[in-house]
Amino acid sequence: MTNVVLINNTAENGGGIYNWISTPTLLNVTFIGNTATTGGGMDNRNGSDATLTNVVFSGNSASSNGGGMNNDNSDPTLTNAILWGNMPEVQIFNVSSAPAISYSDIQGGYTGTGNIDADPLFVDPDNGNLRLGRTSPAIDAGDNGALPAGVTTDLDGSPRKVDIDDVVDTGNGTSPIVDMGVYEVQAGAEIIFVDRDAPGPVHDGQSWESAFTGIQSGLAAAGAGNEIWVAEGIYYPGVIGNRDATFGLKSGVEIYG
Repeated sequence: MTNVVLINNTAENGGGIYNWISTPTLLNVTFIGNTATTGGGMDNRNGSDATLTNVVFSGNSASSNGGGMNNDNSDPTLTNAILWGNMPEVQIFNVSSAPAISYSDIQGGYTGTGNIDADPLFVDPDNGNLRLGRTSPAIDAGDNGALPAGVTTDLDGSPRKVDIDDVVDTGNGTSPIVDMGVYEVQAGAEIIFVDRDAPGPVHDGQSWESAFTGIQSGLAAAGAGNEIWVAEGIYYPGVIGNRDATFGLKSGVEIYG
C-alpha cells in the first residue's frame, strides 16, 4: 500500500487497518481520525508482521488499547514513522509482541535506534495537515536505508530526500537524509500565505487559494529566511476572547501584510 490516506474510519479492531495472519507493506501512508476498540489506527494480530515506512498516525483513538497501534502476537517493523496525538497516549500497545522500531518519532518514547520523543510540529494537525513545520525535529532524521529501491517522492509527489541547510542531519545515511513522516520538507526560500478567507479545500500555505487561515499555522510552518504574507483581516493567536494567548514569533521570519 503506497501513497494512501486512511481517515475517519470506524471498526471494532483496527480503525484504519486490521491485519490477521497478514504481512502488508505500507509506504507513505497516513492514519488520521480513525477509531476502534483496540488499535485506533491499526491492529495487528496472530503473526501479522507488517512493514511500515514513512507513515504517520495522528488523531486516532481506541476505547481500550493502542490509540495508534495494537499488536497481539505480531512483530511489525516501523521506520521513519511518526505516532503522535493518538488516544490513549500509549501510542503502541503490545501483547506478546516485539515491534522493531527505528528512526521514528513516538510520543512517550520507544526504545530503538534513532528514535525520538519530540513534538513533530505538524503544520495544522487539527485540520488534517500533517506536513512538518520548518523547525520540526523530524526533518533529516530518518533512515535512508529503509526506503525501498526506486522511491523518489513523498505523499505530495515532491522529492523524497531533500537537504535543509539550516538543519543538522540526525538520521542515517549520506546527505540528503529522508525526513520522518509522509511529507518531505522542501528546500529553498519560501513564501507562506495566510488568508482567513482562503477557499481551500487544502490549506498548506503554498498559494492564496490554499493559504493557512491562521497566522499561527503560518508561523509553525516557517523557518529562518521564510516570508509570511498575510491577507487583510483580523487574526487571533488562539481562542477568541483569551487575552493571555500570544503569537509565537520566530527569529529570521519576516511577516508582511
